[in-house]
Amino acid sequence: RLTDYSLSDHNSINITGIIICQGGLEKTTKMQRVMSALRKEETDRVHERTAERFARFTLDFYNKYDPDYVKVMYDENYDTPVNTYFVNAVEVWKRLEEYDPHIGAFGRQLQSLKQIKDTVGPDVPVIQTIFSPFHIAQRLAYRRILEDWKQDPEAVRQATILILHIHGEKQAYFDLLKGYDCDAISWEDRLAGPSVADARTLTDKCLVGGIDHYKALDCAPGEIVRQGREAVEAVGGRGLILAPGCTFFDETPTENILAMKQAVGA
Repeated sequence: RLTDYSLSDHNSINITGIIICQGGLEKTTKMQRVMSALRKEETDRVHERTAERFARFTLDFYNKYDPDYVKVMYDENYDTPVNTYFVNAVEVWKRLEEYDPHIGAFGRQLQSLKQIKDTVGPDVPVIQTIFSPFHIAQRLAYRRILEDWKQDPEAVRQATILILHIHGEKQAYFDLLKGYDCDAISWEDRLAGPSVADARTLTDKCLVGGIDHYKALDCAPGEIVRQGREAVEAVGGRGLILAPGCTFFDETPTENILAMKQAVGA
């Protein structure tokens, strides 16, 4: 691979953050590359920036499976103060910097979204997963968030972020969320319930689901086709975006993901 070699001259071009050099090539080991970077010498490549790498992975998936929309889930934590990686004391909540969507993790998220949207064009919907404030806070503090909430609820409340995400493998709280001001509801119908058929009786919003993403790990493609057609039939072919209840795992066979297109006759 070109990126496994270094240069004998100084001519190079940069493609999405990876330096690909022109001219004579000289074998470079990982140790040599790291040591060169530490000495601030020229190296054969640099790491991609997170936003660009995430956008490329997402676009690779889109180009491979050709879905009708791009579902984006940029999964970085809220930025924490210097030398602080998690909330390990109630005082840390008050030290979190004021939220600014244009810098840090959320700034990188916006960069990724722009690159993805610019690439797929105006005719392909790009839908961003939005996590709830409590979800973000729980990832920063894990179980101690409940203790901190009891001790100093205002400290926790002022640090939360106004972002929404609907999720739940065992209890989706569908009854609580069915009236939420949104255009569609995505939930794990095969695991948490209600079923697609029952959900249609509870709301007239567009439903997003129908496929068991756990079962998709090792079932035959025919099972995905069966689940998909069952979901389509349950809503009479209207008001449904066929999708997994949550994100497909990395290990999901390609043929099982593509089987969803067969289920809808695509």
